[in-house]
Amino acid sequence: MHILCCTDHNYIMPTGVMICSVCENNNDSEIVFHIVSDSSVTSADKESLNQIICRYNHKAAYYNMESINNCFFVGRQGQNNHLLSLVAYYRLFLANLLPDNIDKVLYLDGDIIVRGSLKELYNTNLDGLSIAAVPDSGQWDITRYEVLGYPSHKGYFNSGVLLANIKYWRENNLIEQFVNFATTHPERLRCHDQDILNYVLKDSKILLPIKYNLQNGYLYNELVIDTNYVQQLSDAIHNPTVLHYSARVKPWFKYCGHPYKDEFFKYRALTKWKSDPLVNDNPDFRQKIRRICFHLGILKKLETKFIPLSPLE
Repeated sequence: MHILCCTDHNYIMPTGVMICSVCENNNDSEIVFHIVSDSSVTSADKESLNQIICRYNHKAAYYNMESINNCFFVGRQGQNNHLLSLVAYYRLFLANLLPDNIDKVLYLDGDIIVRGSLKELYNTNLDGLSIAAVPDSGQWDITRYEVLGYPSHKGYFNSGVLLANIKYWRENNLIEQFVNFATTHPERLRCHDQDILNYVLKDSKILLPIKYNLQNGYLYNELVIDTNYVQQLSDAIHNPTVLHYSARVKPWFKYCGHPYKDEFFKYRALTKWKSDPLVNDNPDFRQKIRRICFHLGILKKLETKFIPLSPLE
């Protein structure tokens, strides 16, 4: 099983915890972790990840993204902050980075915890397809399609978990298509790399069950959703295989109110970062009120209210 991670120095700890969770729940598989980074990642950072990977008898390969000299990154340096790092774009170039003998890879964001086996996911048939991915929690927002310029029945996926058919990417020159769309239509990119992937791959994807990428948006108390997804989502909420702490709700933030934050600390306790202090994330007023309500029991955890929506047309 080939798993791809993209990180910089600031995300080494979450990435290490994610890797630990993968290893703990997939020890019946041989795994090679392909770790893409920039020059901010130090030898000590790599050793921290190696200690986890070697403990479970898996392998690691490292790639320096700065070896990809592409004008695509020029002008995006200003986005390199805690909300959006250039690291977010690295996955677009995976077909150039990975060895030619690798035809398929599972990409995982660093703010993820894996709670079960990935074998069935990894064995998804991708013949004639570019990727398999989970619907984004906001895919029923029609403005996404209006801005990107394609019909809503094609759907919109979250890029935090991607099973990529690298052979297809190479044969169809997808990197060139990614760069062309991003440089030609920068005004359309509200979700940046995710929008690029959704536009270019809109006709060559297959959707995965929500349990493989349970995003924060799916845990809101009120969610507009296609009625065909209600049972699938209910099952995923109560027993997710992959937890995705998307947006700014990160369990390593001091004031995090995520109902599954303890899953992160379960695996962090198995790493060198087990005693690290939490980050003071300075939540805004709305976040503070929400967290107080969770703490007082005014809002109940894992109790999503579905607002029926006709299937996308």
